[in-house]
Amino acid sequence: HGATTTRDKVFFAPADGICWFVAPAGPEVDPSTIQVKHLSLGKEGEKPRRTGSFTTFQNYVGFTTGEGSGAAAYFMDATPNEISATRLDLKMHPANHPSGLEIVLRRTGLPLGFVFHSHPADVEAPDRLSLIDLDPNADEQWGDAKVVQELTIGKAKAEGHGGHHSLGFDADRRRGIFSCPGAGTLNVISIDNWKEAAAFTVGGIPTKVVVVGGRGGGHH
Repeated sequence: HGATTTRDKVFFAPADGICWFVAPAGPEVDPSTIQVKHLSLGKEGEKPRRTGSFTTFQNYVGFTTGEGSGAAAYFMDATPNEISATRLDLKMHPANHPSGLEIVLRRTGLPLGFVFHSHPADVEAPDRLSLIDLDPNADEQWGDAKVVQELTIGKAKAEGHGGHHSLGFDADRRRGIFSCPGAGTLNVISIDNWKEAAAFTVGGIPTKVVVVGGRGGGHH
C-alpha cells in the first residue's frame, strides 16, 4: 500500500509491519544489491499490525494502525542506520480506527500531530480529533510523544476511501481547517490554544481541504 522516502531511505507498507531500505545512489541500480529490511509491529489478535499510508515530516515517518483499544500511532526517526518505531496508544472507541495523520510545526518550533477517529458512515461511534504533542521536552526526539487534547467534532461520512475528515493548515501556522463531510461544515481550530475558532456551514459533503496563503496574502 503506502510508500514514502526521507533521509535516503524508502519505506513501504506490506501486509505485515513495515519494510524499508537505503535508497541506492546513481542512475543504474542492481536490485541484488538492495537489502530490504522488515520491521514487525507485532500482532493484534491473530493478525499482524499493518498500515496503509505514511506521513513524512523532516526526518520522521509517521503512520497509524489498529482500531479501538489497539489503535496507535507510530513514529520512526529515519536518520539512524537501524530503524525502530515508537508506539503511541490512542485508545479509541471500539468501533473507531485512526485516520488522517497530519503534522504541523507550531510557531514555537515544536511539532503538533492530529489524528481523526474514523468509522464507516453506517456505524454509530464518536467523531473525535486527537491532538498529539510530538516533542514535549523539545529534544527533537519523539519518544515522549503524548495525546494532549481530544476534541468532539462534526461527523464524517466515510465510505471506503472517501468521505473522511480532512485537515489543512494556513501558511502562518496559526490555524488548522478541517472538513466534517457528514455535517456539511468546515471548522477552524487555533494551533496555539487548540480551541475551535470558527465554524462554517457549507452544505453538501465537504472532503479534501487545501489551504493556500496566510494573513499577509490570499485566503482560500
